Amino acid sequence: MAANKIGNNRTSTQNEYKEETGKARSKWLYLNNMNEIFGNRENIKPDYLASNIAQARLKIENQKFVNELEERKEEREIECEKLNWEKERFVKEQEFKFKLEIDG
Repeated sequence: MAANKIGNNRTSTQNEYKEETGKARSKWLYLNNMNEIFGNRENIKPDYLASNIAQARLKIENQKFVNELEERKEEREIECEKLNWEKERFVKEQEFKFKLEIDG
């Protein structure tokens, strides 16, 4: 009889939760495994937590670095083009001056 009352109470609690949130409780696949490890204790304080935040930060920083390198490369290419253009202009000016001196 007591087991029946507990079972009914559990069912009504689940129904109340469903009515409040619109979503029934979902079953967690690893619940039994976690209960074996932690022994149904809710106040576990692990020494460390596994996280992929650091990995994501490294990925973002790496992408920023790659972007900066590409921007610098493009800027260097533009600067090289400018220097080549100025060099060609200087050479043509010198050739023109030399021709003027010869003709003059």
